[in-house]
Amino acid sequence: MLTRIYRTAFFDKKQLDEHLVRIEEPRSADHRVIGKQLGLFLISDAVVRACRSWDAQGRDRRRELENWIRGELIARGYQLV
Repeated sequence: MLTRIYRTAFFDKKQLDEHLVRIEEPRSADHRVIGKQLGLFLISDAVVRACRSWDAQGRDRRRELENWIRGELIARGYQLV
C-alpha cells in the first residue's frame, strides 16, 4: 500500500502563520456548518449523506432567490424555457 505524503516548507514563522490562516478560512465558511446554524437545511445520515433537506426557512429563502433571478433574467431580455 502506497501513501502520498505532502510537505510544505516556509522561510520564516510569519509565512507559516499566514499559511495556517489561509487553511482555516475555508473551514469557517463551510456551507454545511453555516446552513445548519442558520436553519436553512438538515443533513441526515438516515438519508443519502450528500442529500440536503430544506427547512421551511431555507425553502423560502431559496424561492425568493429563484424569483429574483427569474425577474432579473426577464428584465435583461432573456426568455425562460
